[in-house]
Amino acid sequence: MLEGLRDAASRILTMRRVILALEAIAEGQARQNILIARLVDRFAPDAPVVNAADIQKLTGVSHVNYHEQGQIQDYAERVYRDTGREPTEDEIVRFLEGEDTRL
Repeated sequence: MLEGLRDAASRILTMRRVILALEAIAEGQARQNILIARLVDRFAPDAPVVNAADIQKLTGVSHVNYHEQGQIQDYAERVYRDTGREPTEDEIVRFLEGEDTRL
């Protein structure tokens, strides 16, 4: 019976040591997580949140027509290739208003 109590006490002490070791590991992991979060904030911060209202206020554009955007890029490349300069905003507007650019 005394030997059974010693075995039980030994198991309890062993379990206590395991619990203390696991608690130390958990504390170390928590410290590492804090340090990793600081590194992420410094070297890979979250992208800023951009909303449509801010973009419209800054640019005056409420939406992007990707078809027209592609036409403008093609036109700008063609003008640059032919003249060595980029087209002005007025030239781009006149180009977009032309009949050949309508769908």
